[in-house]
Amino acid sequence: MKRILALVVACGAGSCIAAGAAPAKHVAPLTAAQKKAKAEHAARVAAALYASMAPADEYFGPLKLSLIGISNSIRDIGLRYKYNSAIAQQSFASTQLVESAIRDWAHRYKHDPQLPRSVYFLQRLYTQILLQQSRDRAHVIAQWLLLSFASSPQAHQLTKTLAHEHLAPIPTPSPTPLPTDTPTASAEPSASPESSTSPEASPSPEPSGMGETPQPGASETARPQERETPTATPSASASPTVEPSPAVASPEPSPVVASPEPTPGGPSPSPEPTSGASPEPAPTPRRAP
Repeated sequence: MKRILALVVACGAGSCIAAGAAPAKHVAPLTAAQKKAKAEHAARVAAALYASMAPADEYFGPLKLSLIGISNSIRDIGLRYKYNSAIAQQSFASTQLVESAIRDWAHRYKHDPQLPRSVYFLQRLYTQILLQQSRDRAHVIAQWLLLSFASSPQAHQLTKTLAHEHLAPIPTPSPTPLPTDTPTASAEPSASPESSTSPEASPSPEPSGMGETPQPGASETARPQERETPTATPSASASPTVEPSPAVASPEPSPVVASPEPTPGGPSPSPEPTSGASPEPAPTPRRAP
C-alpha cells in the first residue's frame, strides 16, 4: 500500500509541475520555398555521398577484389597465419596484394566512408605478421590512416591502440652455415691389393717322398672298400694313368662273389677261407712335372 500511495503522489506532483511550466515557443511553419531549398540540399548531400561510395560490383587491384573480397582476404590471411606462423613470407606477400587493392579503391573513391575501416584492419594485419618488413609497412599504413582519415572513428581507435600496445618480438632467423672449400675425405678401402686375401686357394706342394701323408682324395676313396664285407679277395685294380688334369680317377669297386645256396638235406657249405690281409688303398696319382 505504501508503494501505491507513493506512486499516486508522484504522479500528482508531476502533473502540477507540467501545468505550471512555461508554454513552448510557437514555431512558424516553413514556406514552400524553404521546403524546396531544404529538399534540394538533402538531395545534393545524398548524391555526393552516393558518388563517394564504391559500388559492390566493382573490382580493384591486381587480384580484382571487390569490397567484400577485400574484407574476406584480410580475415583469411590473419586466420591462416594465426594457426601456422611458418608461412610468414607467404602471408606478407598476400597482404601486399590486398594493400594494392585498397590503394586502388582509395584512388577512385577517396571519400568512401567504408575506406577507413579497411585501412585500419590492414594495419592490424601487418602488425600481426612477425617480420621486420611487415612492421615497417604497418607503420606506413598507420600514418596513412591518421593523416588522411583523422576524423574517422578508426583513426581515434588506432591512436588509443598504439599508445598501449606492446608488440611481440620478431624472432631472429638462425644463421645458415656457409659451405666450406675443404674437400672431405672420401671413403676408400684401406687394405692394399697386396695384403688382400685372394679368393683362390694356394696350390699344395707336390709329394716328393714315400713317407708323406696321402691326399684326402685317396683316403676317401679307400673308405667304402674298408666297410665292405671281406667275402672275396679284391681284384687288383689297374694303376691309374697320370694325366695333366688335377682330377683323381677313383678305382672301380670289386664285384661281390655270391655264396652257393644250400641243398636240402645236405651238409651246410662251409665258407671259403679268405685272406686276412686288409685291402690295400689305391696308389695316389701323382701330377706330371
